[in-house]
Amino acid sequence: MWSPVNRCFSNCEKPSLPASERPVPPSLSDIRDFLTLFTSTALVVTAPDVTSALLRDPDDLQVLACALAGEANYIVTGDLDLLHLQSFEGIKIVRPSMFLQLLISPT
Repeated sequence: MWSPVNRCFSNCEKPSLPASERPVPPSLSDIRDFLTLFTSTALVVTAPDVTSALLRDPDDLQVLACALAGEANYIVTGDLDLLHLQSFEGIKIVRPSMFLQLLISPT
């Protein structure tokens, strides 16, 4: 099963990164604090059935369905298959750098 946390840690442990540049894994206390914040602010939604012939990766349907159910304005991602869509049902799909620019100067 895909897990963003597992992906993050596996990327951090790649031997290509010098030991001095590898991030320190979060402590158990940090993880508890994050989960407390997350569970107190997260919106739990039931994802609607979504289909799209435009998808290059069928696994991305889960992301799109959750964004629709949560009435998201943006999907912020580095996933090239999602970025290829540019938008879905009025939800803009942008890179993190673009989203930060939008936050800094929302014109």
